[in-house]
Amino acid sequence: MNKPLSESLRSAPMLHEVFRDHFLIGAAVNPCTLVEQRDLLLQHFNRDEKGIK
Repeated sequence: MNKPLSESLRSAPMLHEVFRDHFLIGAAVNPCTLVEQRDLLLQHFNRDEKGIK
């Protein structure tokens, strides 16, 4: 089940935007995390194991 982000997390700056001029942001996560933290991953990361979103 995908856990909804709290208001404070939704309003926080997106990491991939904050650091866009410096480097790409990625994450190594297990399949369970892909499901449970989908919104968080989509908000903050701009890379996955297959490349740029």
